[in-house]
Amino acid sequence: MLSNRRIIPHHRSNLGWLSPNDLYANYSGDDFRIIRHGSPRSEHLMRGRHGSLGIRRGLAVHYSEVETLGDIPFEAEVGPTLCIKMFLEGTLEATIGGERIPTARRLDGPDRWQPVASLISHARPDRLVRQMPKGSYVRKVVICMSADWLDESYFSYEADFAPVREFAQCHLARKTWTPSGRAVATAEQILNAPEEPAFVRALYLESRVMGLVEEAFQQVLAPTVRPSSIRLRPQDHDRLMRIERFFEGNPEARVTTGTLAREIGMSVNSLNRLFNNAYGTSVAEQIRNWKLDRARRALEADGASISEAAFLAGYGSPANFATAFKRRFGFSPSSAQAGYDLIR
Repeated sequence: MLSNRRIIPHHRSNLGWLSPNDLYANYSGDDFRIIRHGSPRSEHLMRGRHGSLGIRRGLAVHYSEVETLGDIPFEAEVGPTLCIKMFLEGTLEATIGGERIPTARRLDGPDRWQPVASLISHARPDRLVRQMPKGSYVRKVVICMSADWLDESYFSYEADFAPVREFAQCHLARKTWTPSGRAVATAEQILNAPEEPAFVRALYLESRVMGLVEEAFQQVLAPTVRPSSIRLRPQDHDRLMRIERFFEGNPEARVTTGTLAREIGMSVNSLNRLFNNAYGTSVAEQIRNWKLDRARRALEADGASISEAAFLAGYGSPANFATAFKRRFGFSPSSAQAGYDLIR
């Protein structure tokens, strides 16, 4: 577990030569203990930069942008923690508890990568094995959260936070996703934080870290819209979860009341009664709400144009989309889009 007594000092190496010793200084501690390293600690086997900051007791961010000049294998023991691992570029071979850690995917063309993010629960200590062959290049951001920090930060949201707590208590539970444009921009800002007074820099990094924590927790809470009624029968909860998974998994499909009724084998009338009990709306209205939610995420997190967001929401007219959007959220699509522009 990340120590509640130890705040990791901020450290950043300038672009230049790095040795395994530089990594030891940042990544050895109560939460991460290097067991075996296959290279001399003082030998310069990397070029690049890396850093670490203990933001709060139990919340830390590590980031690195390094190229290896020699093979660097090592093993470490990772203590109980919940980690967000975002790889922007490059690959390495790494496993935790024998499970492979997903890294960035190479796309067609030179130096083109698809960033990959994972939320991984280390509910108990386990073995990390990593191999970085000579010539490897990796750009990544890792955020670690202790159980104590999670409880102290979100104890007042008991019901809503329960899925995240359950996820954190399940050893090696994992959610992997393609990070949004906003998340990628945020990770870039962490990697290239401005030179400021120490406390200002800490505030800058904390604000960016919390944005990545939000997106990671959304993966655990997805589908994002949950039934509001607590009196539904278990089979009705299951039906609603099936419907939401179907909706989220078919973003291009034209989803209608009839489509959903056929998907779970119910009549349209029965499905409308179920939605009214669960959400207080008809099926058609709830589908419209879900599509508007999807359009908002595209505007805020991916920088979609208003026309693109209107299409996602099922509107042929951007003007009609803007009216429906403002009615649902209380602000215009252009305001949501401006929020994305601010963080790029």
